[in-house]
Amino acid sequence: MRGAVNIFSFITIKNNKMKAFALSAALAASASAHAAVTASRVCVSNMGGYDLNWWMLDILTGNESNRSDTYPIDKTKCMDMLSIQGLEEGHFLEVYVHAVLGATKVTDTPIIYSSTSGITVSYHCNGTTFTFDCIMDGNSVATETPILQ
Repeated sequence: MRGAVNIFSFITIKNNKMKAFALSAALAASASAHAAVTASRVCVSNMGGYDLNWWMLDILTGNESNRSDTYPIDKTKCMDMLSIQGLEEGHFLEVYVHAVLGATKVTDTPIIYSSTSGITVSYHCNGTTFTFDCIMDGNSVATETPILQ
């Protein structure tokens, strides 16, 4: 009987993880206007009339990344997803942006974590402290050296 309990516990844990993953995927899809993209790094450009900071949330675990430094218009900050405790391949992430003395909003496109993708997702935020949007510009493979033009 003891062996049966252990197998049952394993199946229950595995089943709960699958349910949590499916739920996180559904929440990310319903909260966003766009399908999730795969990446391992995020950049946010401030194009609005306010200072902002941002962080990432692992929807499955509820764990957050460190917050970015607060920065003004015409600046961009990037962050690897590795700072999120318990982050694993395939976890769904959302990026939250806070305008100082204003609103906190989620970006328009969630992310699926992939440590091997080498892809950076970039968003730009514009508007005012309470009425801003952060929209994905695109995603690209990170390069070793920046391309200067």
